[in-house]
Amino acid sequence: MEMESASMFWVGLDWGDKAHTLCAYQPATETYISFSVPHTPEGLREMADKLRALGDIGGIAVECSRNLVVQALLDGDFVVYVINPKLSSKWRKGTSVSGAKSDAGDALILAEGLWNHRRTLHPLQPQSAPMRELECLVNAQKDLIGRKTSLVQALKDLLKRYHPQLLAFFDDWTGPTAWEFLLAFPTPQALASASKGRLCAFLRRHHIGISPLWESRIASRLRALEWPSDPAREESDAWHAQSLVKMLLPLEKQLCLYREKIERMFPENEKAHLFRSLPGAGPKLAPRLCTIFSENLEQYDAADALRKLSGVAPVTKQSGGSRNVKIRRDCRKSWRDTLHLFAHFSKRKSVWARAYYQQCRERGNSNATALRKLAYKWLGIIFRMCKEKKTYDEKQYIEQLRIKNSPTYQFMLKNGYLNA
Repeated sequence: MEMESASMFWVGLDWGDKAHTLCAYQPATETYISFSVPHTPEGLREMADKLRALGDIGGIAVECSRNLVVQALLDGDFVVYVINPKLSSKWRKGTSVSGAKSDAGDALILAEGLWNHRRTLHPLQPQSAPMRELECLVNAQKDLIGRKTSLVQALKDLLKRYHPQLLAFFDDWTGPTAWEFLLAFPTPQALASASKGRLCAFLRRHHIGISPLWESRIASRLRALEWPSDPAREESDAWHAQSLVKMLLPLEKQLCLYREKIERMFPENEKAHLFRSLPGAGPKLAPRLCTIFSENLEQYDAADALRKLSGVAPVTKQSGGSRNVKIRRDCRKSWRDTLHLFAHFSKRKSVWARAYYQQCRERGNSNATALRKLAYKWLGIIFRMCKEKKTYDEKQYIEQLRIKNSPTYQFMLKNGYLNA
């Protein structure tokens, strides 16, 4: 088997916007074959023809998973290995201390690295069309959410600078009501001169009751003129703030369309029932969790690989008598964010999750560390659910904790969680 693998070609591909460079390495004969193709439909077809002409190919290493060149390789029935750029960078450093880079050199590093580390690498597994569509929608939605977050933060920073009294009117600036309030009263003068009736009319149009809190906010509108101001910049700042709002409003509409489309198609996913059974997942988080586990789990013997990929497993560095445990930076950060968010919401719906989180906090863990540890637990549970194709059962899990006499179960008994 080893001789057969050595007689195959192992290929590294360095992709680019205008051209792609490939290096094919045959270990048995120490043969290297390099060539480049343009990034055109004809070039991609030429690449596939040249690869087939080589004969048996063990695999092709590339530093991206979503790219037209990768799709061309998958369409050609080639085995593709997606290599983390940080991993290939370490391979490069293992062969040269200069750090020099070139397209041909990078392709060579990928080819040799794939051959040397093939036993620890997993080929890219094509997903079903519905799962690919769901993953694409979820990733696009997360990208738009990130853009929205940046715009909201920029808006709040701007209001702190020129219109702080308006900022105090709303605790949540991530929704259209607060943005439209700014359009109605963009400057301190506009807010201070507004009548109580006009402000109350705005609140009624947006279905906000006139509570004592809002009464005090309305009464405080005259303080808008008490803050220091720079008349020379105020109009420009107001224009800037209104521009940000006019970008946020259509962006929010698009996010609503994404949410509706995802919520419509998610129930048709073959794994939807598994993730909808998770406490605290809800219609927004369940699809995001599903995309994490969309890959072929058969390539993983245990959940530890996914824990490392998602960053919920920490990194331990030990040398001599020193031991340092810290956050895993080299991971899929979007996975980590999703799992931490799910862990946070699971505390509201799951008794054992709430108890485990509190147990971690009482041991001196920070909120972030406690959530990371809870996410670590949940990932193992979800991994087994997907492997066995079984929905989550809270009572059954707590019973397993009882049978194992786990510290979490003892904590639940001691603190009355099971009687709540």
